[in-house]
Amino acid sequence: MAIARISVLPSAKGPGALHAEEVLEVNAAEETLRRWRVPVDSYPLAIRGDSLVFQNGVVTYRVDPHGRVALYPGRRPAPTAPSKSCSGGLDFPNSSY
Repeated sequence: MAIARISVLPSAKGPGALHAEEVLEVNAAEETLRRWRVPVDSYPLAIRGDSLVFQNGVVTYRVDPHGRVALYPGRRPAPTAPSKSCSGGLDFPNSSY
């Protein structure tokens, strides 16, 4: 086991030991509006300005569209919108979800 302190998350498609997943904000027509990279197994909570607020374990973070990550100050926000199933594809053409 190793501990790494990072300030920018790696690309979701890049090689290496650290991996990230993408979270998309989509409109009603399922067009991608914004995207963020988060650590694997993170749970999106809210959007605050340009940042996505997410939980990883018991810790709450924020990440901007460039992958810069920091601890989220203050109380963890309640999710602002329900998750929605999409019709398919959506920038993940080889996904089985």
